[in-house]
Amino acid sequence: MECVVDTGQALSKERTHGKSKESKEGDSHSSEAATGGIHRRGRPSLGRTLPVLARGVEICAVSELNEERLQKVGKQYRIKGLYTDYIRMIETEKPDIVYAIMPTHHLYDIAATVMEMGCNLVVEKPLSLTAEQARMMAVLARKNKVITAVTLQRRFAPVIRTGKEMCEEVGPIHTAEAQFVKCMLERGPASRGAIDLLTGDGVHAVDTLR
Repeated sequence: MECVVDTGQALSKERTHGKSKESKEGDSHSSEAATGGIHRRGRPSLGRTLPVLARGVEICAVSELNEERLQKVGKQYRIKGLYTDYIRMIETEKPDIVYAIMPTHHLYDIAATVMEMGCNLVVEKPLSLTAEQARMMAVLARKNKVITAVTLQRRFAPVIRTGKEMCEEVGPIHTAEAQFVKCMLERGPASRGAIDLLTGDGVHAVDTLR
């Protein structure tokens, strides 16, 4: 498996053909990953996404607009390929899967480019700003014959899984209520106001109810 990730405003790619590249040490079971960053999602990516990916793959490249953050990620995860241009990263590393992590209002053009370059694509929720963007991404995926996925990581958070198990132990669920509480005082509106909070972070509550 080879994976490229977007760390900051990053794009990530991941090979999923069941075969891994041999490392320079000759370990044919090791996995490789490249990480790319674009836009303004650096700290969350550093704190959550990269540590998880680093457990199962060897990150081989990163694309990040912020040079300081790029060097920090490269050093922390021992990544050799450091890029400030995600297109150049994809052309050079030739990833099978790109993991695009960035604010929703920056995602569509980059996601479209990644798919048009023939890369499978993973993005985080929400998929797009509008239903039309989502439909067009589906069209591009079919046209370019790529695999796409949208992640909702909190669905697998221990607190959510444990709560679900506790509810199921009581008996069948006939009524459910969900709340999503998050301090946004220092962050400002989600995606600079380009998307409402329910569609953005609040969708976690909707997904939990499902």
